[in-house]
Amino acid sequence: MSKKTSTKINLIHKPLVKLNLLEKYSPEMIIFETPKEFEQYLTEHKDELDAMTTIKLNRTYLIRGYRITKLKGVISLRKLGTFANDLDPSESPLHDRVVELEEQVEAMKKILDEIMSQSLS
Repeated sequence: MSKKTSTKINLIHKPLVKLNLLEKYSPEMIIFETPKEFEQYLTEHKDELDAMTTIKLNRTYLIRGYRITKLKGVISLRKLGTFANDLDPSESPLHDRVVELEEQVEAMKKILDEIMSQSLS
């Protein structure tokens, strides 16, 4: 004989937690061409920048060729490799391949147009 067991589920009603909805942080970016320019700005706005997280710093400030980091609470710049925005698009390693693919797409469009015009007539 099998013994039937029933399980009671006790629903505990907890008050809903108030959820804060935050807007996406997307400030107008301030761009510095050299680390010296950023260093001067940092000197004038040190307290404000120290209070920001590195994510906010990097979304707000762009120093070409560098990324902002904080090491033991001290704002520092980390040098990046080749900066993508500094490249001329025609110098990109993928540029030739993209051009080739665009030409192929155009050729396919022409073929499809011809097929469509023949099927309609």
